Amino acid sequence: MDYSEFEAFLEQVRSTHPFWFDGFEGWRATEEEIADIEANFRVVLPVSYRHFMATVGGGGFGFLDIFPLGPRQGSVEDFQSVNSERWWDVDFVAFSPVGTGDLWGFMVENGACLDRVTFLDHETGEVMPENQEFLEFLVSKALKP
Repeated sequence: MDYSEFEAFLEQVRSTHPFWFDGFEGWRATEEEIADIEANFRVVLPVSYRHFMATVGGGGFGFLDIFPLGPRQGSVEDFQSVNSERWWDVDFVAFSPVGTGDLWGFMVENGACLDRVTFLDHETGEVMPENQEFLEFLVSKALKP
């Protein structure tokens, strides 16, 4: 799914289910903030994720929470704090809590985040691929009940 297809789907969902987005914070990231995160964590974030964070942003998004990149007033967790206090041993960066202590995120290979979402089990430290690219994941998990 390309970003224009995602935007069209998002607009359709927003028009038919506006209450799913009531209270959505929309903490957008600047290009500078994205570059700082990449430099500090020595990763290259997926293009689709970068674009989403710059145009839509973090917060409660449909049926998911997406970590804002840095601290925001009203946010309990953010990308920077969660990924700085790592308790897992795999090359993984988290972008969303599951709500049970587990995390959704990206595996990292050779300094680049794969654009495939992965589930990280907080009890075992195991990772399980979701087999969806970031935008497909958002459509299936955040924008469909």
